[in-house]
Amino acid sequence: LSLATFVLETFCVIMNVSYNYVQGLPFSTWGESFFILLQLIIMLSQYFHYTSSKVLLLITPVLVPSLTYVLTTLPHQYLALGLTASIPLMALSKILQIKSNFMNGHTGQLSFITNLMNFLAV
Repeated sequence: LSLATFVLETFCVIMNVSYNYVQGLPFSTWGESFFILLQLIIMLSQYFHYTSSKVLLLITPVLVPSLTYVLTTLPHQYLALGLTASIPLMALSKILQIKSNFMNGHTGQLSFITNLMNFLAV
């Protein structure tokens, strides 16, 4: 797995949550992104746990929500710019993951899990 992928995805989701929160949109419009953000915090923490980055493991659950809060204090035009920038950044994160998979020569257990979930219609 690629750390850059996790970081870029997390930033994109943070921008989405921050922008929608500041706009005062109902939770039903951005709630899915909020829960994806929680999942990304857990995945980043697991990444740092398994790569023995204990300091980053400890600060990730604090840093990501703090960054989200700080971004909600930015003016609307900066949040809109960040939200717009998140589209190519999300594409870049996927490209980096594809490159990482290609360089490793496989996806490890990920392919089996994905196919199993698709088969079970989860």
